[in-house]
Amino acid sequence: MAEVSSWESKFVRRLINREKRDRYLFLLKGTKNRRKLTDRLNHALDYDPKWAGAWFDRHELRLEHAVDEVLCSAWGVVMICPPEPLAVYKPEDPGDLILLRRPAR
Repeated sequence: MAEVSSWESKFVRRLINREKRDRYLFLLKGTKNRRKLTDRLNHALDYDPKWAGAWFDRHELRLEHAVDEVLCSAWGVVMICPPEPLAVYKPEDPGDLILLRRPAR
């Protein structure tokens, strides 16, 4: 089984519901299981709602190309932005963008 990248691991540990964290980390480890998880992202992400906020216009990101890809994708997308796990989730179209951010402790 492949290792989960450090950014994926930080994203899961900090922003996904506590009840689903172990499952997400397990699914991210292998190609077959990873495909199950990415298919789920088309419809739902088990994020912790206390770390979610609306995605507002004029939110500055220097990741113009990545943002364009997220907005143009018809599929579910999670964009993780380092250094602290800041993420944008967009479910399969039609769907609103959700900004996930948990302040550092």
